[in-house]
Amino acid sequence: MIYWLPNDIGIADVPNKIRATTTLPSQANIDTDIPPHPGRYCESGCIRQRFNLGHDNLRERLEAKRRQRETASLIVRPVSHKDTPLEEFKIYLDGYIRTTAPRNHDTAPEHCVYLKLEPGDHRIVVRDYDHLSPNRQESNTVRFNINPHQQVVLSISYADDQLQLQLDG
Repeated sequence: MIYWLPNDIGIADVPNKIRATTTLPSQANIDTDIPPHPGRYCESGCIRQRFNLGHDNLRERLEAKRRQRETASLIVRPVSHKDTPLEEFKIYLDGYIRTTAPRNHDTAPEHCVYLKLEPGDHRIVVRDYDHLSPNRQESNTVRFNINPHQQVVLSISYADDQLQLQLDG
C-alpha cells in the first residue's frame, strides 16, 4: 500500500515514489508466455492468487454434481392444509432451514414441501415461522435414514395442541 499526504509530493514524482516503495519486479521482467498456475502464486511475480474456474459452464458442472449427490427426496405434507398450512412453519433439516427449491416447484406436490437430499442419516424438526413469537411451537425431532433414490414422506399435524411430525408408511 502506498500513500502520501496532500501537498507532500508532486504529481510528477508519483512514478518515482512507486518505484522506490514497491517490491514487485519491473514490468519488463514479467514473462507473459507463462500462464498463471491455478491455486498458486503467479511465477511472473504477481501477488494475486489465481484459480482456474473453467469456462462459463461452471454453473452447469456444479448443478450436475449436486444432482449426482442428491438422489433421495423428502416430502413434508400437512395432514390438513387448512389446520396446518406449511407457510406458517419453518422446516429445519439437519439444522438448516429448507424449503422447496425453485427448480423443484414443478415436481413438488401441492401444499407440500419437496426437498432433494443426499442419502444418509438426517434429522428434521418443524417450528413456527416467527422466531420472535413468545410461544413459538416446535415439533418433535424425527431422525431417519434415507437410501439412494428413496422418497420419505413426513406429515405434520396438531395433536393435543402440540405440533407433531411423523413418518408416513
